[in-house]
Amino acid sequence: MKALDNKPAPPKPLPKGDLLDEMIGQYIYQANCPVPIKKLGNGYYIFGTRKIYAKILNGKLVIRVGGGFMIIEEFINTYAEQELNKINKIQEQQSLLNRDDDDVDSLDIPPASRHGASSKNFRGSGRLTHKSPRQFT
Repeated sequence: MKALDNKPAPPKPLPKGDLLDEMIGQYIYQANCPVPIKKLGNGYYIFGTRKIYAKILNGKLVIRVGGGFMIIEEFINTYAEQELNKINKIQEQQSLLNRDDDDVDSLDIPPASRHGASSKNFRGSGRLTHKSPRQFT
């Protein structure tokens, strides 16, 4: 839980003017929730990696979950850590993908062999011409 250990500064509250935006901003700020949230419009937001629908019901801010609604405090307590884990996993995967391609090139394996095919199986068009079932031994 990298993101929970080194908590960033609380996110800036959303712009004033829309009561729903103000309430979401207030709850996110008060909960010191490090999960990024972005407004999509018409009550929809991106909370981390999750698209959510928020509305004010009987004066309380609620989030649509499954077939019902969950108050914002319960939603943050339930899903913030899960979303942070998803974000951390995505960031780790992207950092692995962003490594130099030199790592693969330094293996001294011909390009066709890297993908499990030999060069004799290809025509000039690059399509596989020899179709035989793969045997596992």
